[in-house]
Amino acid sequence: MNPHQFQQREFQQRPTAAPRTASRFFGLYVLIVMAAVVAATAPVLFGADATYLGVVTPLFMWVPAATVLLLHLVLRPRGPDGERLPLFRTAALPLRPVRPVVFGALVITAGLCLLPVVTILAGGAIGVIDVGATPEATALIPLIVPTVIVLMVSTLGEESAWRGYLTTLLGPRGFWGTTLLIGGLWALWHLPLTGAYWIAGDMAGREVLTTTVNLLLAAVALSALRFMTGSVWPAVLGHALHNALLQFAYSNFMTPTRELSDAAYWTFTAVAWTMWIVLDAVLVLLAHRRPNSRV
Repeated sequence: MNPHQFQQREFQQRPTAAPRTASRFFGLYVLIVMAAVVAATAPVLFGADATYLGVVTPLFMWVPAATVLLLHLVLRPRGPDGERLPLFRTAALPLRPVRPVVFGALVITAGLCLLPVVTILAGGAIGVIDVGATPEATALIPLIVPTVIVLMVSTLGEESAWRGYLTTLLGPRGFWGTTLLIGGLWALWHLPLTGAYWIAGDMAGREVLTTTVNLLLAAVALSALRFMTGSVWPAVLGHALHNALLQFAYSNFMTPTRELSDAAYWTFTAVAWTMWIVLDAVLVLLAHRRPNSRV
């Protein structure tokens, strides 16, 4: 079997809905979620203090799930057999079969624990950052697991839509078609938020750019987990680990990135992106090789 045939067999699914229905659903979804995030961040453009975004953001992470639910109820998408698509299954929320879900959870946990460690050590080795723990680091370590659990409540609101329902709906496009379309929109959806922080002076322009690229790289990893396991739950966990572990490591075990010169910042960023590419490659390879790789 040649690689193209393998990719078609393992990384595509038969249509879950008519292509026209899937396109209409996705188009309306894009309009709603983008309008919502622009409306939520617009006050900053008119001089409002950006502090409110810290309160709004965790709640706003449920906008994708709410949008999917609304469109599912209004459009009533149907499969090729004429029956309505089941919401729970289309969002990939069932935990069975358990083994691939556990496997995916273990893989992404190991990967996102190693990624910042290797990145920081490599950055220190080439001299662009100083490596060392802050006084608060030890006290914060026991809070990591509870923080991840709490964050999963928010990331479920995003992932049940992005890597859940939408991935099932767009799955016939294949792994890369689905991943790039959803990942690109996911990164674009975050731009009004990071842009608002930039306008408010709370985020540097270079951080807006790196955050956008980081989201694209993370999207590949989360999508690979979804295709690998057939479940959205490893992506929910991976998203929470991404938000908790990377921020914890980069804030407590190295020179803060805001203090780096442009040369040091972009060198360290290049190292981080390289590590992300390696992690993505491993996850995509594992997804290819898993016998139950599917949407």
